[in-house]
Amino acid sequence: MASARTARTVGPAGGAETPTGVRTSVWTGGPSCVAAVLLLTAALPKLLSYDARTDEHAERLRAFRAADTDRTG
Repeated sequence: MASARTARTVGPAGGAETPTGVRTSVWTGGPSCVAAVLLLTAALPKLLSYDARTDEHAERLRAFRAADTDRTG
């Protein structure tokens, strides 16, 4: 129901079309999507190797939270 109501108010392009038209949106959106997928694919090995136990930011955050818990009881 919600999607049917939204489609009627937003329009057939879902509000994503640019002032230059739907065709321009399709031709710019496609390559943008491909570029985003390629960037995520390149970052995937680093994302998979993340370990919160050895990350210095995560260690500082744990220490901060532990000190805050000690202080507030």
